[in-house]
Amino acid sequence: MWASDVDDVPEARPEILVSSHDGAPVPRVAGAVKLVAVAQAHGWTARATYALAAVPERARKAAHRLASVAVRLARGAARGWAVWHKIDEGAWLFVCAFIGIERCGWRAGERRSILEAVSA
Repeated sequence: MWASDVDDVPEARPEILVSSHDGAPVPRVAGAVKLVAVAQAHGWTARATYALAAVPERARKAAHRLASVAVRLARGAARGWAVWHKIDEGAWLFVCAFIGIERCGWRAGERRSILEAVSA
């Protein structure tokens, strides 16, 4: 029997509790604030958005609240984004970033950092 055969019960979808699209303020996540400033200084249009969702209990994870801040970037035909998450009352954590199809990191290392990418 496969693990997916055991979990045939449809999972409830997360419920959006509040969103910046509804007028909620965007939390000041230090990395997102820095990315917006650096991107705008290099000619990018940068917009931060926020959402808070109630995520129901799943097979291997308890119910929790997931907050998300995304920075959306545009310059000419180029597009990009970066995302930070916070679960319940935890700290904000950088999740991922892309410029076009290039995956970027937060710090230079294996990948080019998102700050380097928007500065180029």
